[in-house]
Amino acid sequence: MSGPLRIALVGKAGAGKDYFVKVLRRQRVHVRRFAYADALKCDVAAMLRPMPTRGVLDDGRLTQGAYRELIGWVDARKHLPWLRALLQAYGEAAKAARGDEEYWANRCRQDYEPCLSSRVLDAIVITDLRVLPEAAHARRDGFAIVRITRKDGYEHPSMTAEAKAHRSEVEQDQIAVDYEIVNGGTAQFDRVVMTLLEIMREQDASAGEPMMTGDT
Repeated sequence: MSGPLRIALVGKAGAGKDYFVKVLRRQRVHVRRFAYADALKCDVAAMLRPMPTRGVLDDGRLTQGAYRELIGWVDARKHLPWLRALLQAYGEAAKAARGDEEYWANRCRQDYEPCLSSRVLDAIVITDLRVLPEAAHARRDGFAIVRITRKDGYEHPSMTAEAKAHRSEVEQDQIAVDYEIVNGGTAQFDRVVMTLLEIMREQDASAGEPMMTGDT
């Protein structure tokens, strides 16, 4: 495949999906992070708080700084169960209102599409693959799907019984993956991430060889 490696991560809250990207950056891998939920967080934040100063362009679009500020406002509060419940409900309602199960995936694609043919990036990583339609969307765009699990049984504080029963938490267990890796702690996980990257690079360089499912 020409262009950067394309990786989509599946995992429960707190599994280490965003940390996966941090490991790559520390190792000087030129990576861009994207998330299906970024546009969702931005929409919800815009309803709950004032818009950033000078954050809207003449055509109505947000500046990149305003976009990141709104997402950061949500991320700083993501431990709150009510906010996770709101994000889950709004996300499903927006898809239902448009009759489009891939609505958030398509919005995310608008952001990452210019990077698909980049000659500068080493990898593109989507950090929040959660439902089957998003998995199908990622597959069509050539993303390898990686599941991250944790050994220690950690549960994110926002994961109430209602949150764990939501489609986005239940359905991700049904997603077929290309690789599954275990987050066994910082040092171990750092090694696993970089080993996986090397395996994926070798797979990508092997002309026409299909990606195999397996553990790293």
